[in-house]
This record gives sequence, C-alpha cells and structure tokens, in this order.
Amino acid sequence: MEDEDFRQKLLDDPKGALEQELGDRLPEGVEVRAVQESADTIYLVLPSTSAVGDEGGEISDRDLEVVAGGEATCGMQGTSPC
Repeated sequence: MEDEDFRQKLLDDPKGALEQELGDRLPEGVEVRAVQESADTIYLVLPSTSAVGDEGGEISDRDLEVVAGGEATCGMQGTSPC
C-alpha cells in the first residue's frame, strides 16, 4: 500500500513483478492475476478444485519454498538431514 510504483507493476505485469521480487522464475504454466479492490466490489478467491502442480500431483516442496520465499528446513526434499 505504501509503494505505488510496485503496486502499478503488479497491476501491469503481476507475474513479472512477482518473479522480480522473488528473484526467480515461476513455472511456465503458472498465471498470476492482480486485481485492485474498489469501494463497491468484493472479491472472493476460492481454492482450485484440482490439485496444484504436476498432472494432478502436489506442488513440490522446492516450488512451494520458491513461491513462498521461505527457506528450506531440515529433512525437506533436496536438503540434507539435520
């Protein structure tokens, strides 16, 4: 809400703005939409009825960490055990 330039980038190119902020590319098939609320419109975002990720599977831990911007923890796929 405080960074008007970033807000405008999100509205103009939401996927590009998110990738720039994350410092990584999102998978090719992922679509990102940004909408701006108005005083007379309410948006409800419902979860998908289909699974996220590969062909009906779940999103990988690595992909989840990339999207969430978090750090991998001990025991996650692709990391060494503690």
